[in-house]
Amino acid sequence: MSPINNPLFPRITPESPRNLSLNVKSNSVPSEDPKDCTFCKIVSGQLPCIKVFENDEILAFLDVAPISRGHTLVIPKTHISRLTLASPSIMSSLGSVLPQISNAVIQGVGTKDFNILQNNGQIAGQVVFHLHFHIIPRFKEVESRSGGRLRLSKDESEKIGKDIRAKL
Repeated sequence: MSPINNPLFPRITPESPRNLSLNVKSNSVPSEDPKDCTFCKIVSGQLPCIKVFENDEILAFLDVAPISRGHTLVIPKTHISRLTLASPSIMSSLGSVLPQISNAVIQGVGTKDFNILQNNGQIAGQVVFHLHFHIIPRFKEVESRSGGRLRLSKDESEKIGKDIRAKL
């Protein structure tokens, strides 16, 4: 099956609900400017998030429009718009924590299966132009593979974040 048509990796378009939740107009092009970057605003504390991991270089937090329970984003704190622009040291920092965070995520939500996903460029489905990796836990339930997004209450999300942090 082609990755473009694969329901495990839903394609994010300007019409996707995720864009609307990030206040991106459906006819606009996402900005690569750090001052407009949603994730830079999260790193600086201007926007809230449910943190699951943080060190000097890396931040991991729950996705606001998750594909499944525990869907986590792992980002460098430094603004880098895409993978091809990342330095070896940033990639080393990301690579050194991805297994630890992935393990905490799957243990925290009670599954063994997950995807690691990383998009580069608008056509590839990148919505926020700040390098990030998705950790997407997978469950037997159909809704986790439907291509839709979950709508979790703040309390549900906080509990998931707490459960993940407890496994670190």
